[in-house]
Amino acid sequence: MSIDQTVSQISQLPVEDQLKIVHAIWDQIGHSNSLQLTPEQRKVLDQRMERLRENPESAMTESELRQKLKDRRERL
Repeated sequence: MSIDQTVSQISQLPVEDQLKIVHAIWDQIGHSNSLQLTPEQRKVLDQRMERLRENPESAMTESELRQKLKDRRERL
């Protein structure tokens, strides 16, 4: 079965089932050791971590992020 055929079949499922598949794939990718960051990606992440170390109060908590996303969804 081709990827296009698989995607076509998945798109016919209820959204809840599609999301379960997305989560399962994402979890599988997350546990894979075969993905490597490019030097550019590594540089960006290192810069962001350095900014966070220098200014930790600039970070959002998980609850702040969730609220911000909820507020944004409500405005749409």
